[in-house]
Amino acid sequence: MQLFPSKSKSPTRALEADLADLVRRRDKLKGRLDRAVLDAERAASERRRLVLEVDEPDTAAVLKAEAACRAADEARATIEDALRHAAVKIAGIEQNIAELTDRAERAAAAEDLERRALFVDVSVGDFRDAVAVVAERYAGLIAAMRESGPIIGTHGMAIAPQLAALAVLDAAIRNFEPQLIPRMPMEGEPAAPTNALAVAQSIVSAPLRALAADIRAGKAAAASAEKPKPRRAPILFENVRIVAYQPLAYVSAEGSVATTFAGDLEVPGPVAEAVFSLGLGEPAGTASARIWLGQHQHQLGNDYGFTGQYADTGVNLWQLANGDA
Repeated sequence: MQLFPSKSKSPTRALEADLADLVRRRDKLKGRLDRAVLDAERAASERRRLVLEVDEPDTAAVLKAEAACRAADEARATIEDALRHAAVKIAGIEQNIAELTDRAERAAAAEDLERRALFVDVSVGDFRDAVAVVAERYAGLIAAMRESGPIIGTHGMAIAPQLAALAVLDAAIRNFEPQLIPRMPMEGEPAAPTNALAVAQSIVSAPLRALAADIRAGKAAAASAEKPKPRRAPILFENVRIVAYQPLAYVSAEGSVATTFAGDLEVPGPVAEAVFSLGLGEPAGTASARIWLGQHQHQLGNDYGFTGQYADTGVNLWQLANGDA
């Protein structure tokens, strides 16, 4: 079944045919009117000659001349009346054609917009279905990262499984719009990752293979390959209200990168402590905080002019929640 019916023949075609026929008839009437005007002038001239130039005009001749004038005048009047009616009909048909043309153009424009909207809806539906599959695979990716054991970055810092999985996802989707999607490089991943597999290998797979090689060579104990113990229930951090001078970034208790806007907001306690110690903000409600908010009110809600640039607080709530800090 077609989403939209095919276009039918022009709704003005019949009217245009009628208009063309009327114009043709009008043009013929104009020619007849020109001849009728000449006939009327000749008849009037003959009657005038009989009255002015003949001393005793023949009564029959005069009556004939007068009849000829009346007939010529009536013929001219009939044609003029027909032309007036033709003009009215032509104007009416032209108006109908203009209205129908306008209606058809609007319908075509509206249909095109509806077709484009439907295309977007269908595309979004297809994308949603594809993302649902990706979501299932992504859950499996996180589980694989968790099963891989502790993930240690190049500087000895532990990396949450969710954060490592997010780095892989980031590399996978970056190919869609590489210039539009801001990124925060993961510790240990390539400076310019080319694909998701390269990121996963640099963060997780390569260290696992290197450890396997060390165990085979006797450079590491077999116990090094033991899987991590099941995670305990996460620690809940009490939120603290602060005024941040610029957007902030930290690792959440779930292991993903969390970001905030600048301004008056609530953040977990450890993040607030780091913000205060780094001079990135101050407790909300203070006089200086109110002054700062008043001075920067027009910039808040737009990342305080630092879109895509976040101040790293250095806080890893996932590590704190799992006793790795």
